[in-house]
Amino acid sequence: MESWLFRKNSSFDSHKNEWKIISAFGLFVSLLFLLGLGKLLILLFPAGAILVGLCLYFNAPELYIGYTLWMWFLNPLVRRLIDYQSGYYTPGGLYTTAQFVAFIAVISFIKKIPYSYKRSGLPFVLCAGVISFAALSGLAQQTLGNLLIITDILNWISPVLFSFHVFSNWRDYPAYKQVIQRTFFFGLLVMSLYGIYQFIVAPGWDRYWLEITSLHSRGKPEPFGIRVWSTMSAAHQFAFPMIAGTVLLFKPPIQLPRFILVAFSTVTLLLTRVRSAWFCLLLCLFIYVISLKPKHQAKIVFGIVITIMLILAFLSVDEFSEVIGRRFESLGSLGEDQALGLRAEAYEKVLDSLLFNLIGSGFGISIRDLVLLSDGDTSFLSMLLWFGLLGTLIYCFGVAMCLLKLLAEQTAKQDSFFLAAKALCLGLLPMSLTGQMFPSAAGMVFWGFMGMGLAASQYYQEQALQKWDID
Repeated sequence: MESWLFRKNSSFDSHKNEWKIISAFGLFVSLLFLLGLGKLLILLFPAGAILVGLCLYFNAPELYIGYTLWMWFLNPLVRRLIDYQSGYYTPGGLYTTAQFVAFIAVISFIKKIPYSYKRSGLPFVLCAGVISFAALSGLAQQTLGNLLIITDILNWISPVLFSFHVFSNWRDYPAYKQVIQRTFFFGLLVMSLYGIYQFIVAPGWDRYWLEITSLHSRGKPEPFGIRVWSTMSAAHQFAFPMIAGTVLLFKPPIQLPRFILVAFSTVTLLLTRVRSAWFCLLLCLFIYVISLKPKHQAKIVFGIVITIMLILAFLSVDEFSEVIGRRFESLGSLGEDQALGLRAEAYEKVLDSLLFNLIGSGFGISIRDLVLLSDGDTSFLSMLLWFGLLGTLIYCFGVAMCLLKLLAEQTAKQDSFFLAAKALCLGLLPMSLTGQMFPSAAGMVFWGFMGMGLAASQYYQEQALQKWDID
């Protein structure tokens, strides 16, 4: 089916001990859940996950990449299962387990940034510097018992550090590319199937989590009532890996089994009811398709037609078509949309005051204290609040430097993975207007593919120089 999926796995042969550690940790966690002892994982899960991450970082770097992504995919579901079996909302440390695993990449940042900032590494310094300043400012004003500030800091800094880790190890780009493709293939499969299961069944742990958190915006705790977020914790955040995985599935060579998975993933994405995600998926695919050779474009268009036919078969189910249809109808009445109205009102109410805040207030203060929005509803208001106007401009300048580097890259344009990474980094930008896209799982996708795109650029430039020297 896939040459990169089913070819002999050299990483398994060379890292058998590390695979045993991963398997043992997974079996241990699963066994405790099956025995109804999930409460024991309140401390054991984060501690074990971080230890496994450290082991992989030092002994199997390519496995660390895949393991970290899987932690982001599955950590929220693990937390909900622990909450369900514990009977109460567990401490915030469980929710930050994936962030701590990704934060291990700070070792690469400390070791390599003095040598890498001249090789496209400056944007990472700028963005990490802004986040660090906001972290120090927030910590100076908050008590150490405020776990929320630690979560905010890790949510923002971990994606940047992970991205730099990927970029700084550009010599391993081919191995990292293969791992990421496999991870998103199986991740998309798991998250799509669970998302549809979540929508149809509404399992007890998801219902319990909705009831205990009172997050009414995420649907009703009943079958066909949940606004799908699958294994993650929010529909907006869940949409990012779904879009990324879907785009990667259209990478040549094009084969029929992929279209079936794309149909599953697209239906799941529709069930999130995140309209900006629907638009960004189309935008990412458009940017990606026009960057390919004409012979590949024709095959992808044919594949999209097949996928649409499969999606229509899913939508013949009344429960699916009713929910998705209502959301599509809302596109014709955006002026009456309550969520958009709240965002517009929030920007109008506090934008002027935040623009005059040059250095920001640091982490620990919520945008909810100022307007009727959560920190997850908007990217730029939270950035202006925490980073200030100056910090926000510096952070955005760092992001723009990376994007311009990807746009200008010519030596990697024959690599379809690089083209997919570039399409994702550009096509996902509109989602910053309706929710957070730089921190958390969204940030891991955006910054992760940014790092891979820059790594590809460096890798192919070095290949070209070596060929030039030989000639």
